[in-house]
Amino acid sequence: MRRRVTPESYADLISQARASIPGVAITTDIITGFPGETEAEFSESNAFVKEMDFAGGHVFTYSPRPGTVAAMLPDQVPISISKQRNARMREIILKSSSSYQEKFLESSLNVLWEKAIPIGGSQWKLSGLADNYLRVCIYSSVPYHNQIMSVYITAVRNGELVGEFTPSNPGT
Repeated sequence: MRRRVTPESYADLISQARASIPGVAITTDIITGFPGETEAEFSESNAFVKEMDFAGGHVFTYSPRPGTVAAMLPDQVPISISKQRNARMREIILKSSSSYQEKFLESSLNVLWEKAIPIGGSQWKLSGLADNYLRVCIYSSVPYHNQIMSVYITAVRNGELVGEFTPSNPGT
């Protein structure tokens, strides 16, 4: 894909970021099935993604776009193989993401509340993002919105962190 970055230089950059910013959330975007991608290269990519232990990511299946250079490249990967590779890579990213989320169990995060969903009576399910872009949910009697509050993380469920307000939040 004419990238000027090598896996080694990218790994070094990630290492520097993690050393400088503890807990930094590093995510990635990956395309599976790009023309010419062999099973051996895909396996190398899998190993690299596992080693980098990304906080999350998006995995896309390559699809040719008429008129692009990539669409005219030889060795187009069959869509069935591209989709299989996509599923395998997504599984790696999911495990890596879950591992990253679990690092925040029993710690406090500042969360910007984006959404309050009524769940009956005077209860709300709040959903927001921590400064490391992790989704956090909590139940509250107040529909907070566009406010930053401290949340103690108690669980990871369905790809989201679940928590409770910390005592430092007045009125909760």
